[in-house]
Amino acid sequence: MNTPTLSLKLLVDKKASKVLFAEAGKDFVDFLFNLLSLPIDDLSVSIMSMITGVALLNKFNVKDFGVLEEKVVEFGIDQGVELLKASLQSKAALTSVFLVNKEVKDGAALN
Repeated sequence: MNTPTLSLKLLVDKKASKVLFAEAGKDFVDFLFNLLSLPIDDLSVSIMSMITGVALLNKFNVKDFGVLEEKVVEFGIDQGVELLKASLQSKAALTSVFLVNKEVKDGAALN
């Protein structure tokens, strides 16, 4: 039986192997708000404007835009469980679930 999945668009700093931003639809945001009832650190959900985006890139000290990559990942039940687990163990849950685990499973670094 196929389980429904959602698409999640990530902005990845390839040099640092870190997720900087995530763009998602309503269903994913609803999932995140359900997680907010649990103790989670450093999660910020906001509407992204150009000014906010530039401010966050400065906050993450991104100087070379060539190291940024947009990735679209599928998000299903398995990833939901992984995200819940990572959110309780890490301050970089999206990076842990969608980059670190993928690199280990694929045996390769980000391109």
